[in-house]
Amino acid sequence: MPQAEDDIRRMLLESLEMMPLVIRSGLLEKKSQNATSALGWTERAVRLHRGPIGRPLNDTDRQNAVEAGQILKQAIPLLEKVHNEHKSERLRRKAGFYLEIIAAELGSN
Repeated sequence: MPQAEDDIRRMLLESLEMMPLVIRSGLLEKKSQNATSALGWTERAVRLHRGPIGRPLNDTDRQNAVEAGQILKQAIPLLEKVHNEHKSERLRRKAGFYLEIIAAELGSN
């Protein structure tokens, strides 16, 4: 069993290391992005930036937090567009919520 546990840990760590790339691709690199999808990817980036709940931080978590913060800053124009122009009040409100989180947790630089 120890070999199986090591394999599982390694697989989970590799998945965790790939999260910023997946989020960046989903949020910033899609040509035909819809607001609902963008907000879902933004939520994932916020969660990654804040780190794990219920376990200690590791080096991968720290690096992911930095990368997620960069992704969130790059997403500001998209979120502002949803906040200012989308016809759905719910989505405008949610985009505003994420803009507030980015401003509070990452500052303006």
